[in-house]
Amino acid sequence: MRSRPARRVLHALVGALLLGAGAPRATVAAPPETYDAAAPALTKAFDAAKPDDRLQAYARAAKLRDVRAVALVLGGLDKERARLERIAKSQAEAQTALEGVLNEIDKLNKQPATTGAAIEAFNKKVRKVERRRDEQYNRLRDLAVEAAGAKAVAAAGTAAAGAVLDALPDDVANAQLAQIAAAWTGPKSTADDQVRWVDLLAAVPGHGSGKALRELALAPDKDVRMRTAALGAAAARREAGVVQDAISLLAEPADRWVVAAAAVDVLRRLHAREAIEPLIAMLGRDDLGRLREDAHRALRSLTAQTHGPYQQPWKDWWTDAKAGFTMPPTPADAVSLSAPDKGVTFYGITTFSDRIVFVLDVSGSMLDPARAEGTTGAGAADGRKIDLARKELYAALAMLDDKKTFDCIFFGHRVVRLLGQMTQAAAPVVERARRFAGELEPTGGTNIHDALEAAFRAAGVPVGQAVTGPTNLVADTIFFMTDGTPTAGKLTDPARILESVAEWNRTAHLTIHTVAVGDECDAKFLEQLARDNGGRFVKR
Repeated sequence: MRSRPARRVLHALVGALLLGAGAPRATVAAPPETYDAAAPALTKAFDAAKPDDRLQAYARAAKLRDVRAVALVLGGLDKERARLERIAKSQAEAQTALEGVLNEIDKLNKQPATTGAAIEAFNKKVRKVERRRDEQYNRLRDLAVEAAGAKAVAAAGTAAAGAVLDALPDDVANAQLAQIAAAWTGPKSTADDQVRWVDLLAAVPGHGSGKALRELALAPDKDVRMRTAALGAAAARREAGVVQDAISLLAEPADRWVVAAAAVDVLRRLHAREAIEPLIAMLGRDDLGRLREDAHRALRSLTAQTHGPYQQPWKDWWTDAKAGFTMPPTPADAVSLSAPDKGVTFYGITTFSDRIVFVLDVSGSMLDPARAEGTTGAGAADGRKIDLARKELYAALAMLDDKKTFDCIFFGHRVVRLLGQMTQAAAPVVERARRFAGELEPTGGTNIHDALEAAFRAAGVPVGQAVTGPTNLVADTIFFMTDGTPTAGKLTDPARILESVAEWNRTAHLTIHTVAVGDECDAKFLEQLARDNGGRFVKR
C-alpha cells in the first residue's frame, strides 16, 4: 500500500497532467517550403500521369518564393505543352483511322449479298469492322478527356508561374517577364503562345501587368486572339481605363470584328453607363452583321429597355431619358431579374454559400437540343443542352465575389477538375473558368459516381484515402447538373451511388443541389440525391 505522501504526489502529478491536457497549446506555423527542398519532387510530379497529381504539384509550386521557381514551373509548362501536342497528334491519327474504318463500312454496305453463306460472311465482316470503329470512337473520347485534363493543368501551371512572379521584387520580376515575352510573343511564336502570354500576365496582379494587358488589347498589329484575351483579362480585373478601351474598340474594321464583339461583351459585363451612347451610335452602322445582335443585347442588358435592334428608337428614348436615367442594379441578361440581391444562383437554385463546387455533365448527349423552360418533349428546342449549361454557369460565376472560393468539375466518361483546389474567385480565375467551359466539347458516357466522388474530394472529404491528419473541409455546397443516367464509372447503379454518397456525407454534411436537364435523365435519382443531402432539385 502506498503511503499518504506518495499518494499526494501521485494525485498532484495526475492533476498536473489533466490540467496540461486541457490547456490550450500554442501552434507554431510551419516555415515556408524552400525551393531546394521542393524542386526535386516537383520536377518528378510534373511528369505524373494523373492530372490531379500535376495540379497538386503546381499548387505547391505557387507557394515558392524563389526566382528559380519561375524556370521550374515554366519547364513543367513546356512538358504540358508537349503533352498536348502528342495528344493532338494522336487525335489526328485516331480520326484518320476512324475515317478509314467508316469508308470500309460504306464499301461493305455497297456489296450485295444474295446467298445465305454470303450474308453470313458479310455480317461477320461488318461486326469485325464495327468493333474497330467503336475502338476508334472510344480512343477519341479518351483523348478528348485527356486533352481537357492537360489544358486544365496547363492553366494551373500558368497561374502558379504568375503567383511566383508576383511575389518577386519588381526588378527581378520584370526581368523574368521580359525574357518570357521574348519567347512567347517573338517572331517565331504562335497564336497559342501569345494567348499563353496573356494568361500569364493575367495571373500576375502587379509589376505593370494591367498596363501591358491594355496595350495588347489596343494593338492593331497583334493577333485577334491575343487582343480579345487581353481585353477580357483586363476587364475581369477591372483595370482603370478598360471601359474607354472597349468603347474605342467598337470601331474595329470588319476583318477584326471579333475584337469589336469582345469589346461589346466587356461593356455589357462591366455594366458601364458610359457605354450606352457609343452602343446606340454603333447601331447606326450598316455593316454590323452579327454585331448588331451583340450591341442590341448589350443595350437591353445595360438599360432594361426593350427597344429593337435598330438605332432610331434607342436614340429617341435616350434623348428623353438620359438626364434622369438610373442604371439597373445588375446586367439584365446575366442574372435573372427575379433572383435575390445576394447569393449565387445556378439553374434557379440560390445558395448563400461562400465555398461552392460546380459539377457539370459534358457527356455526348449534352450536344442534343435543349427544350424551352416549362415544356416537355423534344418539340420546343432552345439551343443545345451544353449551350444552356454554359449560360447558367457563366451567370453563376458572375455572381461570385473575391470572398468566395470555388472549383468546377466536368464529367463525361471521365472526370476533369478545372482548378485542382478550391480557389478564391478573383476575376482572372473566374475568367479562366469561363474560357475553359466555353472550349470544352461534350463527349462520352455519363460518369455520375466518379464525378460526385471528385466533388467530395474537392471539398476536403478524404474519400477512399487514409486519413493522416485532421479533415479540412474547404467546401460546403455542391451544384450537380446532368442530363442522363449513370452509364460509366466505378458504379452505375443509382441505389449504390446514393449509398456511397451517404457514407461520404455522414460527417461532412455537404449540401448537394441537383439539376436534371431534359427528359432522358433519372429525375427520381437526382431528386433523392438532393433530398438526402439537404439540397434542392429542379428539372429543366
